[in-house]
Amino acid sequence: MTATVYIKMKKPNAAIRDANAALEINPDSAKGYKARGMAHSLLGQWEEAAKDLHVASKLDYDEEISAVLKKVEPNAHKLEEHRRKYDRLRKEREDRKAEKDRQRRRAKAQAEYEKAKKQEQSSSSGRPGGMPGGFPGGMPGGFPGGMPGGFPGGMPGFPGAGGMPGGFPGAGAGGMPGGFPGAGGMPGGAPGNVDFSKILNDPDMMAAFSDPEIMAALQDVMKNPANLAKHQSNPKVAPVIAKMMSKFAGPK
Repeated sequence: MTATVYIKMKKPNAAIRDANAALEINPDSAKGYKARGMAHSLLGQWEEAAKDLHVASKLDYDEEISAVLKKVEPNAHKLEEHRRKYDRLRKEREDRKAEKDRQRRRAKAQAEYEKAKKQEQSSSSGRPGGMPGGFPGGMPGGFPGGMPGGFPGGMPGFPGAGGMPGGFPGAGAGGMPGGFPGAGGMPGGAPGNVDFSKILNDPDMMAAFSDPEIMAALQDVMKNPANLAKHQSNPKVAPVIAKMMSKFAGPK
């Protein structure tokens, strides 16, 4: 077999080509595997050499194969261990990277959840009873400056000692005779100890506060109490103002 000659001539590549050709003709050729294994060992291809020499030893054992294997196998084992170590390190790097990606996704999801939760709490905390907007707790548009402690600058009072002439329509035959009682309305503005929960917990008032027409009228009156007269004929607005006045007045 020429492969053996090439090995003696230290021409391992030529020996491998010749051994491959021989193995194509006879896949069970022990000499073919032996020659190719020895050629691989000359090239330092320890794992390939060990594989071919083990096959050759199974097909037709001889002392020369055993001698070469004693040289080849330790190197092949070192390469195998090196590969395993490399594969283990690569897997550990991939696992660390995957874990960092998972942690980043979890942190992002948690941050988005916390942000949404804070926004929800912020929007709901200002709305006891569900009143939308700018009244403390959320009346749309709100009264300028907020309510607790009185309306801004004091509310000089709804006009009229003796009440509101003509009464509010719809409050009984002829309206509310004599109007709201009170000496000069509410001088100095709504008192700071008004119990706003009475308003916030009143479903009729809550419904009224969601009506843009009513809110516009209330804001108009808050800016200028003298404008009250022009709204007393409005069947939607007048009862709301009357109810608010009764709640501001408190228990007699």
